Amino acid sequence: VVRWKRGEAPAAKQWEQLVGLDTVVSLLEGFLAVSSIPKWLRGINAHLGDRRPIDVMRQGRLSEVVAAIEAEKAGAFA
Repeated sequence: VVRWKRGEAPAAKQWEQLVGLDTVVSLLEGFLAVSSIPKWLRGINAHLGDRRPIDVMRQGRLSEVVAAIEAEKAGAFA
């Protein structure tokens, strides 16, 4: 965000993380209330082995977070 304020593009790694975050938020918007999305991202998630989705995304494991969302949408219990 700081780079954007200065008119610079984010670094490649940060760009990938922003795109991943946008993807996850888009998937969650139809499933959770908008106000619950930040809580979901920072909360412990059983589908992710009791890890926080935001931490898993920072590790470059977007597919695991997407799978957790899909599991929750399907009503699966971890």
